[in-house]
This record gives sequence, C-alpha cells and structure tokens, in this order.
Amino acid sequence: MDRAGDDAALWRNEVDADSVGVVVQAGAIAGGIHISVPRRPPNRPAQLPRGPSPFVGRSAELRWLDQVVADGHAPYVSGVGGTGKTGLLLHWAHSRRDRYEDGQLYVDLRGADAAEVRPVAAVVLRRFLEALGEPDEAIPRDPDELVKHYRTVLSVRRVLVFADNVGSLEQVRALLPGQSNAVLIAAGRAHLDGLRGSGFDLRRLGALSADEAGALFGRSLPDGDDRPVGEPGAVAEIARRCGRWPLPLLIAAGRAIDRPALTLSTLARELAARGLDAMRTRDGSESVRDVLANSAAALRDEAREVFALLAVSPGQDLHVDALAALADRSVDDVVPLLDNLETMNLAQWLDEGRYRMHDLIRLYARELVGDDDVALRRLVDHYLGTARAADLLLAPYKTAADIVGPVARIEASDVLPWFSAEHRNLLAVQQEALRRRWYDRAWSVAWHLMDFQRWRGHLHDYYDTWTTALEAAHALGDRWRLAWAHRQMGQACSRLSRFDEAEDHLREAVALARDVDLSCEAAALRTLARNSSRRGRHRQAVDHALEALDRYRKVGNPLRTALGLTTVAWAQAGVGNYAEARSSGVESMRAQRLHGNHYGVAEAAACLGHIAHMSGHHDQAVAHYREAVRKFHSLENTYKEADAMASLGDSYAVVDLAVARVQWRRALDLYTKQNRAAQVDSIIAKLKY
Repeated sequence: MDRAGDDAALWRNEVDADSVGVVVQAGAIAGGIHISVPRRPPNRPAQLPRGPSPFVGRSAELRWLDQVVADGHAPYVSGVGGTGKTGLLLHWAHSRRDRYEDGQLYVDLRGADAAEVRPVAAVVLRRFLEALGEPDEAIPRDPDELVKHYRTVLSVRRVLVFADNVGSLEQVRALLPGQSNAVLIAAGRAHLDGLRGSGFDLRRLGALSADEAGALFGRSLPDGDDRPVGEPGAVAEIARRCGRWPLPLLIAAGRAIDRPALTLSTLARELAARGLDAMRTRDGSESVRDVLANSAAALRDEAREVFALLAVSPGQDLHVDALAALADRSVDDVVPLLDNLETMNLAQWLDEGRYRMHDLIRLYARELVGDDDVALRRLVDHYLGTARAADLLLAPYKTAADIVGPVARIEASDVLPWFSAEHRNLLAVQQEALRRRWYDRAWSVAWHLMDFQRWRGHLHDYYDTWTTALEAAHALGDRWRLAWAHRQMGQACSRLSRFDEAEDHLREAVALARDVDLSCEAAALRTLARNSSRRGRHRQAVDHALEALDRYRKVGNPLRTALGLTTVAWAQAGVGNYAEARSSGVESMRAQRLHGNHYGVAEAAACLGHIAHMSGHHDQAVAHYREAVRKFHSLENTYKEADAMASLGDSYAVVDLAVARVQWRRALDLYTKQNRAAQVDSIIAKLKY
C-alpha cells in the first residue's frame, strides 16, 4: 500500500504472526508490485513548562496575542523581571495548544542573566529539529542551511515555538518560521524594537490593574483562607506595595500561606517597612531585587549612573531637561542613556520628553545611590531657575527685586504648560527641600508657584505650599519671608472661605511688613479688603483698600498701584459708591492697558462689569464681563474666568435668560473641575429657575 502521509489512521493492515522485515497482505496480485515503506510517525514534542496557576487578568494582552498570530506575525513581549511575561505566554500557549498538534517547543535563551552563557541560534535549531524527529544525518552543519532546513520542516507542521528570556536580536530572528502554520512567540526583558522589520509585533508588559493584582494575591491563597474577605483594604495595600507585579504578589502570598495567623494588615506593614527585603522567598530562590539587578547589569555604565540618579528625584516623572540637570549632562548626552533604560524597561517614556520609573524599580535604583545631595541640589536649582523665568512672564507686576537667583530661559507660550506639567514635581521638590533643611529653596518654590496656583484654582495646594513656606521662613528667622508667607496664607484661607484664619494671617503680615517691605504691607491690606468684602464688612473693606492704595503709591510700582485701584473700586461698589468705584476702575483700566498687563485689564473689566450690573447698566455690564471672560480665557486663568463667566450669566439674566443659562453652565463646568463646592451649589440653584 502506498502511504499517503504520516497519519496513523492510514496504517490499517495488521499481522498477527511474528515477522521480520516487510510483510504484505494481499489477495490476487496482478501487474507490478510497488511497496512503500512508511517512516515512523514524527515526534510530537510537548516541551512547554507548566503555566501559572492561578492566572488573573491580562485580557487585553491575550486578545493582542490572538490577533498578532492570526495576522501571521510573531508576538514579542518585553518587560522587566517580575511582571509576568513568561506566565502570560505560557497561559496563552497552553490554552491554544490544540491548535498546534504537531508539537510545542520551548527554549530559555538566558538573556535575563548577563552572567549566563547564552545559547547560540544554531544550537537551539539543532535541538528543535532533533526533538521533531529529524535524524542527525539530515540536519545540516552550515548555519544558513540549518535555518532553511528548520523552516522547511516547520512548513508542513502545526508547531508552536516559545523562545523565553531572549537576549538579542540574533538569537530569536533565526527561530522565526517561514510562511507556515507554525508560530513563534517570544519574551525578553529588553524591548528589541529592531525585531519589527523581521515580522514581529512588540508589546511592553506593565503592571496588573489594582483589581487584578488583588485578585491574584487572593486566589494564590489556599481555599478556605478568608483573610482577603475580612481585610480588603490590606489586600489593596499589599497590591500597591508589590507594584501590582505578579512575582512580588506571589512571594507575598507565600508569606501569608506560611503564616496562617498573620493578618494581612501586618503583612502590608512589613512590605512598607522592609521594601525589597520582604520581596524574596526565604530559600532565596526568587527575589525581586535579583531580577532587577540582572536587568540593571545589562545597562551601559553611563546609563547605570543615570538609572541610579533617576531615583533621586522626589517627583513621579521627569522631563529630559530636568534629568540632564540631575545628571549634570547635556540633553544630547543624556537622551541615548535614557534610550538604554527604556530598552531594558527600567524607565518608561510618557510623552513630551517625560520619563517615569516604576515604584519597585525606584526602590532598587535608590539602593545604588550614595550621597545624593549634590545631584538633588542641581535638580532643585533647575526647577527654581525655570520657575523664576516663568513667574516673571506670568506676573509682570513683579520686579527684579522679587526674583532672587539665576533665571533660566523659557518662552511665554510655554509658561503655563510648563507649570502644569511640573506642578506635582515642584510640590514634591519643596517637601524634599524642607526635609533636607534647604529652607531658602523650600520658600522660593512657593514664591514662584503662587500665581500659577491661583490662576488655575489649586487652592488647597496653594494653602499647603505656603504652610511649608511658612515653616521654612520660621526656620530661617527671616522677617521679610515671614511677612510674605503670612500674606499668602491669608489669601489662601480667604479664598477657601476660612475668613477668621485669613484675617489673623493678614494682620500678622501687616505687622511684620511694616518698615520692612511696603509692597508686602500693601498686598496684605489689599487682601484684607477682599476678605472683609467676602464677609460682608464693606466699610472695613473700603478702609483697608484705601490704605493699600496709599502704600502702593509710595512704592511707585504703577502696575501694583493699578491693582490697588481695582481693589478700591470693588470696595466702593460694596458700599454703593458706584461713581467713585467707576472712577477708580476706569483709572486702573487705563494704567493696565498702558503697561500691557493683560491680567490687570481682565481684573479691571470684571470690576467695571460688577459696578455696571449693580448700578443697573446691564448692557455695559455684559460688555465688560465679556471682555473679562475673553482676557482670562486667553491667559488660561480658569479660576477668574469661572467667576467672570458666572457674573456674565447674572447680567444676561436680566435681558436674555437662555443666554444666561449657557454662561452659567460653562461656569459650572469650571467650578466643578476646581472643586469649588459653594460656587457649584450657587450655579445649580440658578439653573433651577
């Protein structure tokens, strides 16, 4: 019988008697006889290691793997050790094993350990072919012919090949099947973007979601262990401390299994206190520190230095400019080193030149740093230099006397985006400066951040920043800094409707500033006027506003004098002196326009709108408020824009309620984003009618 293939179902003849050689069972024979001797069935290797149990989440990654394979490409998953790359691919491979009935091949290419001798592609291919049943004499010795033979063998078989711990492009490229039903899946710690041109699709593997991480920890405990049910908060904290990576979560679960009496709250505290020391098995076979050390060992020497310094930053992510200052290198020098970190998945590129380091990686990198004072000072001074330049552009009423220290270069169009991007880092830097007793730097961060915080309505951050600055000023024993700190605390409290606390700070500021800084005394008096108005003490507000204007005129700063006039206008309107109020408002507007202070123009316009509205001139009020809204919007001062928009709605309500509702809704959106609860309630009440 001619053998049609390797399928055992075609071998139907059976011989009961013992025989040697080829046995043919036949009936009548006519014509020539052709005997084909069947080869032995091919080997069907099943080399995949056991998959993870339990396996939780990764639904997006599993869908991606299915799609990549369906498209005829080879998926390559990268990620730092402990993120579960191997577990993901093993789970996928085992769950799809029936699609590859001709066998599953597996090789550990040992790229995870820089000290290991990595197997070369020719050795791996020979082992694969032998596992598939190829006789030794049929396997070519020439490397190029070996690759061709490998692809030829796979071309007629449904085989899954898993290359784990890939260390280089050359190792894995040769394992790629040709056009066939076979598939290669691969994983490695390095993100080898050079593979894209060879038929691979790449994906980085990050942390699990918070829910997935908690579920993985809980399902890793024995059936009947109800500790996760009783301590859900502790489970969430354990997941957070483990960085939501599978390896440390499984190690933590092992600790819980070994100690049935251990509460999960205690385990969470242990992880918080011991960090990476707690993330290792007792026998030392698994350790988060070890897998991170292996990844770091693959870095270039200069990149390893940047890797350690990246952990010095108190912020969560850094722009390349800040990283260059931290490392005392040029941007051009530091970018290739950051590329090396990103390739090894030890740093993550976010957007617009920003980089982030995972919390567990940061813990390890921090261990590599010795005395970091000099590097951190460079970083803080980088932030302060840029903040000084940005502050001068944002608040033109400030003078050179208000700015102490080097000023960096920044374009006017970049000021608000820079402050927005760096706000959290500036807060973190201020706290670190206070911790290290760099009191002058801690105070200066608040000084250059205050206008941005007020413009964007970050009132609680404004309060916290100046609480820190006040502590720094006390430590310095500097009366000028103390006076300004109390003034800013007063303004923050007033805007937060903490009026008594505001007044205490402001009166302290006036007392400290007297005979020290007329500008500070004037600013404190001006804020006292606004605070009194908010409390309904309008006569008192007029007195404070006129005192503030007197101090500003003595200082001789025309822009600050104009701001004082606007405050007088608001206060006079509060007691019904609309003619006097309008006169002060118009004078302020003229000065602001003359000196090109767009913020001052917007403030004056809002004030004149209020005066016109209160005196019954609603068309004029609408015109003034519209200008104020436009100006505040162009300045991206969303805090004041919201107030002007709400007031514009009030003026429109007299003549066109439908248009008023549009303005109120816009104001409501801004108030909601700024968490200004009282204003939100006020607008909602208006929209009900």
